[in-house]
Amino acid sequence: MKGCQNSFNMKLDITIVLLLSAFYGGAEAVIVIKPSPQARDVFANNLFLTLLRPVPPESPAQPVVLFSPASLQKFLVAFYNFTCQDHLRMLAEDLCLIDDNFFMQSSVAELIAGPLPVRFRQVTVELITGYIAPSNVLSFFAKDFAELGADILVRNFFIYDGDEIASSFHKSVWEYFNIEVLSRHNAVLRKMGIAASDLQLYNGIKFHAHLDEQFRSVGKFSYGQGRFRFAERLLVGRKRFPCMGLELPLETESSRGLLTLLLLMPGPRMSLKNLEALMLGPDQRNYRDLSKQLSITFVSVRLPNLQFSGKVTMERLMKEMSWLFDAKLPYHGVLNNQTTRIKRFVQRISMRIHAQGGYSQSPFAEPVNPLHFFNTSHTFDCATSPFLFLVRSEDVIYFMGRHDRVSARSGAYHGGI
Repeated sequence: MKGCQNSFNMKLDITIVLLLSAFYGGAEAVIVIKPSPQARDVFANNLFLTLLRPVPPESPAQPVVLFSPASLQKFLVAFYNFTCQDHLRMLAEDLCLIDDNFFMQSSVAELIAGPLPVRFRQVTVELITGYIAPSNVLSFFAKDFAELGADILVRNFFIYDGDEIASSFHKSVWEYFNIEVLSRHNAVLRKMGIAASDLQLYNGIKFHAHLDEQFRSVGKFSYGQGRFRFAERLLVGRKRFPCMGLELPLETESSRGLLTLLLLMPGPRMSLKNLEALMLGPDQRNYRDLSKQLSITFVSVRLPNLQFSGKVTMERLMKEMSWLFDAKLPYHGVLNNQTTRIKRFVQRISMRIHAQGGYSQSPFAEPVNPLHFFNTSHTFDCATSPFLFLVRSEDVIYFMGRHDRVSARSGAYHGGI
């Protein structure tokens, strides 16, 4: 983030004016933006990259990907993704959450006449709140986790320091972002074991799913044989790399056929770190393209049962909140104080993915003999190899993470969500 800010030094006037010109085309123009079919993927990519960069060289790579409720993604993007004009332009083009797909002309002249810092902030305010109808926000974001019903539990909190805060702020944050506003002294937080000494955003997720009847658990691993979507080499971005891909159906108590587990395993000349960088790089703008490259193939599969419980704390100063809920929302409260800043973003994830087990129709019995089991033309064995995984539906990424080395003897894993 600091690098982006430094790049604006000495040329901020020109940058902001050009930025406004690029979006509005002058006070008389109406700019039409066509919706992008890969909006969610681009949005999630940019959010992930911005959240996890830069990290101190001495710090280990974060094994967490913050693809959590899209409502919270939308909230966070306002803090992180508006330092560079490219981020702002890409978000405007790809999300396209505006009435009738065009920017209105109101208040453009006022923006151009105002001070540059106010001008830059106000562009983001108008983009995020002013020109986005609540109905569009709900239709784009609200269904993402609601479609999973009781299979996923999500709670989002904005925790403040206990001073007086406007009731309209509570309403605005809930209606636009599905985030509850609570004082750090609230009994709900104490009951959930959440201790907060300062302002922070908190996101809690619990998720449980299982593989279909073609899989069976043996120890700490799941084995399966069947016809799955598979590829030995994938085109990631603009180049084809030795990366194996496998897509498996997931089932939950209330949904069948909605979710898939996409597994990506680097080839012999590629590290997991390099594969992750390619997957989240600027050239990889659509995860649907990966799925299209997979073809139905008979494959023998072994993978570890995924069970993670993790916590992430982003110790990073964020922008003031007051400008986000400025002119277009009925909020005037303590956060208008420009010295008030969000100090932490905390996310807790508890996720389990495993085979159901115990099915008589399983094509093999315990114990599994790997020599016989993998005696097929195509195999996907990530039990002892690092891999990336994505839990997704057709157009929503719910989770993404890395799984590091696994011991085949103990079944222990290193890394996770």
